[in-house]
Amino acid sequence: MCCAVLGAWVAAAGAAYPERPIRLVISSPPAGTSDVLGRPVTQKLAESLGRQVVIDNRAGASGNIGVEIVARAAADGYTLLLGQTQTLAVNPTLYKNLAFDPLRDFAPVAMIGSVVFLLVASSAFAANTVPELIKMAKAKPGQITFGSASPGAVSHLTGEMFKLAAGIDLVHIPYKGAAPALTDLIGGQISIMFAGGPSAANQIKAGRLKLLAVASPDRVAAFPAVPTMIEAGLSGFDARAWWCVVAPANTPPGIVTRLNHEINRALGLPDVRERFASQGADAVIMTPTQLSGYFKSEVAKWAQVVVASGARAE
Repeated sequence: MCCAVLGAWVAAAGAAYPERPIRLVISSPPAGTSDVLGRPVTQKLAESLGRQVVIDNRAGASGNIGVEIVARAAADGYTLLLGQTQTLAVNPTLYKNLAFDPLRDFAPVAMIGSVVFLLVASSAFAANTVPELIKMAKAKPGQITFGSASPGAVSHLTGEMFKLAAGIDLVHIPYKGAAPALTDLIGGQISIMFAGGPSAANQIKAGRLKLLAVASPDRVAAFPAVPTMIEAGLSGFDARAWWCVVAPANTPPGIVTRLNHEINRALGLPDVRERFASQGADAVIMTPTQLSGYFKSEVAKWAQVVVASGARAE
């Protein structure tokens, strides 16, 4: 009887929801990739739910401030988080004593999208393939540099993952953002970098950078002739930036199911997919169960890289 009553309550909660505006917390400043990807989805979500969906940018502490706000919010479906690889999969190991646990404090709702990292080199760099790069790095340990958006960023840790997988010694050069790192890469001040988004793709197409491999299990449509890191000999190598919607833990399943359905419907719309493509992102549709499994695997994967590399938040 108790189970029947609970089931009826969950169904009713999903049917009546929402009865007031919904807040989507984005833990980064306006106009960033999270913001650009989040806005078209919230617009469609507001239309389908018949309620306003308000974006609340809460930047600070590498995104941890916004994440903590949602972790502490009521589990009623009215406060959601647009989380990402950095805040939900990397920061919990990178930082000590965070006020949230990504697996304990959140209910996965829906995947939004992902951006595959591209292993790019300056046009003058001697190596043209990953095997050539590895051979060069082993012959000249500690002499090849790789750039990143910042210490502890996913682009940095992808480079660390590459070092561990290939058994090579590269020198990390951190920057304050991906743009200055790409500028120095084009100028030859650094040798290689794992980058994503239209800025890197445009520089490749213009011939200012050369693409050695893509860090995904499958080749990408924009560069079909370029091999994956797995094809280059690095088994299981998969690195990407991703974004997903999560709710506070214990949010009623009926509400999670309703949100997942409406978000996935939005992700299937051509104008939303075009907006994502403009950022070099792919819309990704998952059920809450699928997202939960993927989420757990990503947290475990990046935790291993952070620990093995010795990376620490600065």
